[in-house]
Amino acid sequence: MIILILMDNKNENLEKMLIGHVIDLLEKKDFKKKFVKELNESVDVPIIDEKTEKKVLDAIYKLILKTLKKMDEKD
Repeated sequence: MIILILMDNKNENLEKMLIGHVIDLLEKKDFKKKFVKELNESVDVPIIDEKTEKKVLDAIYKLILKTLKKMDEKD
């Protein structure tokens, strides 16, 4: 029983650390710029132009980052 509790704690700590590293990566402007550019080149919605697609992808990126930060704050 104690071992399971320690393993759960270790997994929670590992998850928290991983989320922190992902947040750090997503907050880097260079990473964001390259990632959104790659997404924009991979996604083609014929009824909207590239500039609008980029705005949508930027918004999704910000939402992912915001959600991860909220998850990190809970713990």
